Amino acid sequence: MRYSNRTSFILSTADAMGQPACSLEAIMAGHAVGAHGCILPVATTQDGITVLCAKGGPAAAGDALSLRENSFETLRATYPKLVSLGQALELVRSYSGKMGIELHDPLTAAQVRVSLRCSEYLPHTYFCGLHPQQAAALAAAYPDLQVMVDLPLSPEDPVTFVRGAQRLGLFGLRAAPELLTEALCIEALRCGLFLASTQTDDPAVLHSLVTRGVNFIETSRPDLALAGQPEYQA
Repeated sequence: MRYSNRTSFILSTADAMGQPACSLEAIMAGHAVGAHGCILPVATTQDGITVLCAKGGPAAAGDALSLRENSFETLRATYPKLVSLGQALELVRSYSGKMGIELHDPLTAAQVRVSLRCSEYLPHTYFCGLHPQQAAALAAAYPDLQVMVDLPLSPEDPVTFVRGAQRLGLFGLRAAPELLTEALCIEALRCGLFLASTQTDDPAVLHSLVTRGVNFIETSRPDLALAGQPEYQA
């Protein structure tokens, strides 16, 4: 990415500002209140179209269709608001926002990579949602991707863990706010890794994440994250 790991960015989540999850409206609402980009959960349809999809998949009228078992057109007929990654990418590019791609399946990364390379947006995007083995495998397969590992627990030995992440060629670490301890943040940033926090809307926690130097702070309320903190705006 074309910036250092000493900068913090506020990224809006899929349901930003109370808008429908995984909608273009949510991306626009986050941008309207100052978000520096967004985090996009993605999955792939039966015919290979990457779409925005929060965990659990799209649902309407009490019915849920499987993405893997249905084509994009079939799904779009049932869920008219279904958004392709291409649509979302064009919107994010229009305001030069940063972007996190949250993968439900590591195999989706290959197709997303093609879209990002064609749009020259690969340097502005990180990949997340992966446990350590998945993240290491993806980083090895595609060295040009900026891959984060999601932490289920805070490592007992931050120094050893961070050095291991470096050796694997990982871009950084992503975790719930409470797992991003001061010791872990200091070591990761010192070694050139980037940090991302999963969603929080608590103003006090949001402020503490900026104070600890977390680079990508995911929230459905970017207005709260940025309120009264002009020094953190990019």
